Amino acid sequence: MAGADVRTVGQGEVAVDAQKEAVTDGIVAVEFAKIAVAVAGPTYFMLVDLSNSSGAYRHESTGSIHLVGFSAAINKSQSGGVWIVRLGTILAIDAVNVTIGFLDIGQLVNDSTNTFVAQQTTNLFPVSLSLKVVNGDYEKLAVNSKVTSTELTTASLIEDVSGGTVNPAVGDLLIRLERTSGGGDSDINYTAQYRTVK
Repeated sequence: MAGADVRTVGQGEVAVDAQKEAVTDGIVAVEFAKIAVAVAGPTYFMLVDLSNSSGAYRHESTGSIHLVGFSAAINKSQSGGVWIVRLGTILAIDAVNVTIGFLDIGQLVNDSTNTFVAQQTTNLFPVSLSLKVVNGDYEKLAVNSKVTSTELTTASLIEDVSGGTVNPAVGDLLIRLERTSGGGDSDINYTAQYRTVK
């Protein structure tokens, strides 16, 4: 065919291409952005709704989340305010309380100085961090902070990436935002790259 770019590839090249596709297969991205959040107490947002594999979420399975990478930023409007934002997976939840395993990665703190912006980027590819939950705990991950509280229950409604609200469930990946002192509001932005496994 005239003008066509034709080349001959060996079996080695084909094998490498297949390996690359296998490594990246199933990886999806999701972004949560919220402007001018003015809350004093803890507020939760849904970053990855594990049971939802349609709509705003494009993952293939509803078994468990495997985090490949993320970027996060928080920008506060006033000096003197202290904001803390954390990532965590629901390990157990019922009609009374919730247990969340918080990750050390993804935690941002805006202190009470004039540091208005805190941000972090982590790339784990080609490996991933398994957030699989088995019997009320991470299957393969040890974390320093597992918190049980009444801040969420199975009846709670929290905002997801589409702007709608959903009920939290075991295995979901959440953002927890809290202003511990001072005033003003903050903008937050989290983008996660992940795959799901049965």
